[in-house]
Amino acid sequence: MLCHSFCGAQTQAPLGRDEVAWQADSQSTDGRVWRYLRGHVEIRKEQMVLTADEVDYNEQTADIAARGNVHFSHSGRKEDVYASRFDYNLDTETGMFFDVHGTVSSASQGNPRVLHTNEPFYFQGKIAQKEEDHYIVFDGFVTDCKVPHPWWTLGSPRSTIVPGRYALMKRPIFRLRKIPLFAAPAYYKSLQRLPRQSGFLTPNIGNSSRRGRVLGESFFWAVNRSLDLTLGGTYYSSRGFAHQITGRARPTASSHFDLYYFAMNDRGIGEGPDKHKQGGRLVSVNGRTELPWGFHGVVNINYLSSLEFRSAFTETLNEAIFSEAHSVGFATKTFSTFFINAALVRNENFQTTEAGNTIVIRKFPSLEFNSREHEIVRGPVPLWFTLDSAADLLGRTQREFQTRQLSERIDFFPRISSRLDWKGFHLVPTFGLHETHYGEQRRPDGTISGEGLLRSAREISLELAPPPLERIFQGPCSPTSSSTSSSPTSPTAM
Repeated sequence: MLCHSFCGAQTQAPLGRDEVAWQADSQSTDGRVWRYLRGHVEIRKEQMVLTADEVDYNEQTADIAARGNVHFSHSGRKEDVYASRFDYNLDTETGMFFDVHGTVSSASQGNPRVLHTNEPFYFQGKIAQKEEDHYIVFDGFVTDCKVPHPWWTLGSPRSTIVPGRYALMKRPIFRLRKIPLFAAPAYYKSLQRLPRQSGFLTPNIGNSSRRGRVLGESFFWAVNRSLDLTLGGTYYSSRGFAHQITGRARPTASSHFDLYYFAMNDRGIGEGPDKHKQGGRLVSVNGRTELPWGFHGVVNINYLSSLEFRSAFTETLNEAIFSEAHSVGFATKTFSTFFINAALVRNENFQTTEAGNTIVIRKFPSLEFNSREHEIVRGPVPLWFTLDSAADLLGRTQREFQTRQLSERIDFFPRISSRLDWKGFHLVPTFGLHETHYGEQRRPDGTISGEGLLRSAREISLELAPPPLERIFQGPCSPTSSSTSSSPTSPTAM
């Protein structure tokens, strides 16, 4: 190992792998191996910097004994540690801190459902053992809040912290504003930016007035860097066994898909022949992706086996009273003022909790070609054109009523608008033609006929916009004045 001193006023050149440099207000030696540095001591080796009031340095064994305002930092691993005393070996990178506190790197781990922070991971303890790539903190706590008055702490008699990877605490106690809230046998906290490792999650243990004692466990499976699944099961002593699956996929930079599945094998409520089961299934799939030729696709699938199942096992009032399940998958493209949409739609409306009492409306498929308002004629009498058109294959099923599996419907609704101006007044006339063709019709007796039906409507509207009136009020320190003025409306205001 090459050792030398340096002057703090000079440019500090990068050190080699085995080079150690130091500076101090004063230094002495025993003539053999020990060097005694006193006053504003600074020792550097590669990316490590150690400062203290006093340092005893053994040049033969590379042992260091630092005392007073000890500050240890490592820029490569983003470690920043303070202590009253520090015993350390420069070669093995092991040592012991006393009365220690500091920070290590903790990457942002936020997602759409969890708030995230860029604050470093803070720890504090009586003693910290420094190994080559980790710290062992005794009788201390960790947090990612700002100190010295953090909102929460996780105290532990022994914590292992591997910067940039994880923190593992034994018998931790969670405190909020120094108030203990809960304890656990162990706690694992990832410090990675994308902490995805397969393994079992924290068990769910509790008690429910409706379902009895609760015991649940889940397994997180990191299938690959673009796909993960969470498989879980929960046992309710009064009702039975429930299982759920949550999945996330990011196959490309511009696409994502999420899956949620929940099912309940209900033993039922009541006794004997009056026992009533309320089990069922819930499926939700959401995703988005970019498609060829400038299209992008969206899928939103929601399936519910029964409204009674949702009312019995949901956790929120909003879900309990929501009686619809909407599913849609569509591809769309926008160019100029035009829109092209192709969709598959299924809407189910639960009328009551009774099985089968639903109204199901299907569109397999639905094609739309629309245009927002755009100018086709300019001049003293301008014209704007708007179009809504659709072609669907529909089906409707409900109690005592059902159409064909697929029945066509074509809708065509073009509109022409203009604008006439006179002394600040604007008259906007609009003429529209609404044509709708149905492949089936319902007779007065309630039966369905295969005969087509054409409905035509003409629409004329006039909108008169008078000049707007404005008044400007001056402040108390300015001369009072008011004015009225008229300003023309936008050419596309209707």
